[in-house]
Amino acid sequence: MLSIGILGFIVWSHQIILTAIRSVLCLLCHTFKSQYSSKALYVNAFNFSSFINNYKFIDQSWLEWFVGFSEGDGSWMISNSRFYFIITQKETAILYHIQETLGFGSVTTDAKGVGRYIVSNKNHILLLIYLFSGNIVLSKRLIQFNNWVTFFNSIYGMDLHLQSKCLKLTLNSAWLSGFVDAEGCFNVNIVSRSASIVGFRTTLRFVLDQQFEQNILLLIASLLGTGHVSCRASTNHVYRLTIDSFKHLPSIISYFSQFPLKTHKKVSFDKWYEIYSKMLNKEHLRQPGFDQIKSLAKFINKHSIDK
Repeated sequence: MLSIGILGFIVWSHQIILTAIRSVLCLLCHTFKSQYSSKALYVNAFNFSSFINNYKFIDQSWLEWFVGFSEGDGSWMISNSRFYFIITQKETAILYHIQETLGFGSVTTDAKGVGRYIVSNKNHILLLIYLFSGNIVLSKRLIQFNNWVTFFNSIYGMDLHLQSKCLKLTLNSAWLSGFVDAEGCFNVNIVSRSASIVGFRTTLRFVLDQQFEQNILLLIASLLGTGHVSCRASTNHVYRLTIDSFKHLPSIISYFSQFPLKTHKKVSFDKWYEIYSKMLNKEHLRQPGFDQIKSLAKFINKHSIDK
């Protein structure tokens, strides 16, 4: 009887311990999920639910890219009480891609080959308001967009919400990819250097310009962990972010690998990354590798918007 009592006590104790362990695991699991969910809500601040609910589903990453691209090359305009959203680009292929993905708007090309994606239909303008509302990053674009929406409200007797603050940018969205497709460039600087085996020094650069928006460039530099921001000489407050530190280039490569570019700049980036890989292997210090790098650099710099 004693042995049975002891055995029962051991079994009972074991069950109590297992129950306690399960409770602790459940609590830890719940805590982890809560922390993860809160973090996800914080870093992924873009919200396109109004647009999707009133129109159709489009991949969030694409919409983030589109907002960044629009803040770079787009404009919200009013003419004779008519509303227009216009993106101006020399690369018309990306404009047709936008038209096809959104499912509305038109693309025109002028005599110089400059393309414009134009939205003017009232219902489509309303969809764009749903899309951009709450998702603007640049302060100057927020002012322009809010003025646009305010006038839209007055003309059509609506009460659409105005975004009070700029959205805080993180690297957990495709916004920067779209913005760089509009405003950034990759290039290669090759200069004479007698101390080098091949007689030249090769430097990879990433450049991003923006007028009046010094703070956003400083933030991007901080997020990437590298780069310096300066005001370009003889310009009206055009600021430039320059990144040319070889050891810090992996942060750029990591971001654009996760959120690929969509214009011809993707080709430039791929070749730029190819040069990086060669330099990582010290190929730029040997003539055959350096000759290949020069060929790649010629293509990249030809298609660079940098001046």
